[in-house]
Amino acid sequence: MRAGPPVLSAANGLGVTRLYSFHVADKVRDKGLQIVLAHAEPAPVAVHLVAQRFSMPVPKVRAFTDFAVPCLRAELSRLGSEASQMETVGDHG
Repeated sequence: MRAGPPVLSAANGLGVTRLYSFHVADKVRDKGLQIVLAHAEPAPVAVHLVAQRFSMPVPKVRAFTDFAVPCLRAELSRLGSEASQMETVGDHG
Protein backbone atom coordinates (compact mmCIF):
# COMPACT_ATOMS: atom_id res chain seq x y z
CA MET A 1 0.00 0.00 0.00
CA ARG A 2 1.35 3.42 -0.95
CA ALA A 3 0.31 6.77 0.50
CA GLY A 4 0.19 8.47 -2.90
CA PRO A 5 -1.34 11.94 -2.34
CA PRO A 6 0.57 12.84 0.86
CA VAL A 7 3.86 11.64 -0.63
CA LEU A 8 3.29 13.53 -3.88
CA SER A 9 2.24 16.69 -2.04
CA ALA A 10 5.37 16.68 0.11
CA ALA A 11 7.58 15.85 -2.88
CA ASN A 12 6.10 18.82 -4.73
CA GLY A 13 6.97 21.18 -1.89
CA LEU A 14 3.46 21.61 -0.51
CA GLY A 15 4.41 20.79 3.06
CA VAL A 16 5.55 18.00 5.32
CA THR A 17 3.90 14.72 6.14
CA ARG A 18 4.34 11.90 8.62
CA LEU A 19 4.22 8.45 7.10
CA TYR A 20 5.69 5.02 7.60
CA SER A 21 9.13 4.51 6.11
CA PHE A 22 7.85 2.04 3.52
CA HIS A 23 5.59 4.76 2.10
CA VAL A 24 8.46 7.13 1.38
CA ALA A 25 11.51 4.87 0.99
CA ASP A 26 11.69 5.20 -2.80
CA LYS A 27 11.34 9.00 -2.76
CA VAL A 28 13.92 9.39 0.03
CA ARG A 29 16.37 7.09 -1.77
CA ASP A 30 15.89 9.06 -5.01
CA LYS A 31 16.31 12.39 -3.15
CA GLY A 32 12.71 13.41 -3.91
CA LEU A 33 12.04 13.73 -0.18
CA GLN A 34 14.18 14.43 2.85
CA ILE A 35 13.64 13.09 6.34
CA VAL A 36 13.33 15.90 8.87
CA LEU A 37 13.23 15.49 12.62
CA ALA A 38 14.64 11.98 12.39
CA HIS A 39 15.46 12.17 16.10
CA ALA A 40 11.71 12.41 16.79
CA GLU A 41 10.70 9.34 14.79
CA PRO A 42 8.76 6.72 16.72
CA ALA A 43 10.26 3.30 17.32
CA PRO A 44 9.70 0.71 14.58
CA VAL A 45 6.49 -1.28 14.83
CA ALA A 46 5.86 -4.90 13.96
CA VAL A 47 3.86 -5.98 10.93
CA HIS A 48 1.35 -8.77 11.42
CA LEU A 49 -0.79 -10.87 9.12
CA VAL A 50 -4.01 -11.81 10.88
CA ALA A 51 -6.49 -14.41 9.72
CA GLN A 52 -9.55 -15.91 11.37
CA ARG A 53 -9.14 -19.49 12.55
CA PHE A 54 -11.52 -21.97 11.01
CA SER A 55 -12.06 -25.56 12.04
CA MET A 56 -11.18 -26.44 8.44
CA PRO A 57 -8.23 -24.38 7.11
CA VAL A 58 -8.99 -22.40 3.96
CA PRO A 59 -6.39 -23.27 1.30
CA LYS A 60 -6.54 -19.78 -0.26
CA VAL A 61 -5.66 -18.15 3.04
CA ARG A 62 -2.78 -20.55 3.66
CA ALA A 63 -1.49 -20.02 0.12
CA PHE A 64 -1.61 -16.26 0.59
CA THR A 65 0.24 -16.32 3.91
CA ASP A 66 2.83 -18.75 2.55
CA PHE A 67 3.44 -16.28 -0.27
CA ALA A 68 3.12 -13.01 1.66
CA VAL A 69 5.23 -13.72 4.74
CA PRO A 70 8.58 -14.21 2.97
CA CYS A 71 7.84 -11.31 0.60
CA LEU A 72 7.05 -8.97 3.50
CA ARG A 73 10.10 -10.10 5.46
CA ALA A 74 12.39 -9.50 2.50
CA GLU A 75 10.91 -6.11 1.56
CA LEU A 76 10.78 -4.78 5.12
CA SER A 77 14.32 -5.98 5.75
CA ARG A 78 15.49 -4.22 2.58
CA LEU A 79 13.72 -1.01 3.60
CA GLY A 80 15.20 -1.20 7.08
CA SER A 81 18.69 -1.59 5.68
CA GLU A 82 18.20 1.34 3.32
CA ALA A 83 16.74 3.51 6.09
CA SER A 84 19.74 2.93 8.33
CA GLN A 85 22.06 4.05 5.52
CA MET A 86 20.13 7.18 4.51
CA GLU A 87 21.53 10.55 5.36
CA THR A 88 18.90 12.52 7.22
CA VAL A 89 18.29 16.21 7.71
CA GLY A 90 17.95 17.25 11.34
CA ASP A 91 20.59 14.90 12.69
CA HIS A 92 23.40 17.28 11.75
CA GLY A 93 23.10 19.92 14.35
